[in-house]
Amino acid sequence: MKTRVGILGVTGYAGQELLRLLLRHPSVSIQHLASRRLKEPAPIGKLLPSFGNRNGLKVHPFQWKEAVDRCELLFLALPHGEAMKLAPQFLRRKGDLRIIDFSGDFRLKSTALFSDAYGMKHTSTQLLK
Repeated sequence: MKTRVGILGVTGYAGQELLRLLLRHPSVSIQHLASRRLKEPAPIGKLLPSFGNRNGLKVHPFQWKEAVDRCELLFLALPHGEAMKLAPQFLRRKGDLRIIDFSGDFRLKSTALFSDAYGMKHTSTQLLK
């Protein structure tokens, strides 16, 4: 059985490189691709020509409910400060959802170190562990 995976922020550099890897992974089924800048769904090849037409894959406007409902594993390839806002919502909605954050939001366990490194206060300190 393949793991149902989604990527939020697929149009950024990290999201694109992750998609490139996951498309070749035999145990992954891409279920949801999203970008916060979209207003309507678009074929992956239209937004990211290097991917061509990959079995009709589309990138959707960001809607957290759709991402949570369709995925077991969700990659967040978002700018720093965004994942700490979204992760608590995702986990409240679906407790068995696994999240992998590519930003620095959950990289450091100390709020003081986080503030020093990123110049902002962490808003989801309960998830730092």
